[in-house]
Amino acid sequence: MSLQDFRDNRAQEKRAAVSQAAPTLFAERGLNAVSMATLAQAAGVSTATLYRHFVDKEAVFAEVIEYLVRNVLADHPAEAEDADPVSALRSVAMRYATLLSDPMVLGLLRAVVADTDASS
Repeated sequence: MSLQDFRDNRAQEKRAAVSQAAPTLFAERGLNAVSMATLAQAAGVSTATLYRHFVDKEAVFAEVIEYLVRNVLADHPAEAEDADPVSALRSVAMRYATLLSDPMVLGLLRAVVADTDASS
C-alpha cells in the first residue's frame, strides 16, 4: 500500500466517522444546536479535519439526508415496468411509511422543522 493509498483510506474513515455520528446529533439536538466542534468531537476527529471534508454543518446535514435517501432507494429497487399499478403504489406507500416510522428520520424531520420555526 502506497502512502497516498494510506492517506486516502484514513480520509475515507474519518469522513465515515463524521457521517455516522452526525445523524444522531442532528436528530437529538437539531441543526442549530450542533456546532462543527461538537460534530468533530462526536466523530473523534479534529475540527480542522471536519472542515477538510465539509464546508459547514449544512453540508454535513445534506450528506446525512442524501445517505438516507440513497439507502431507502437501494433497499427497495424500482418495481418492474410491467408491475400492477396498485401493487407499485402499495410498495411506494409501504416504503414511505417505513421511512417515516424510523426514529432517526423522525428526529431529523423535527430538527428541520424546529430550525425552520426558529429562523422565521
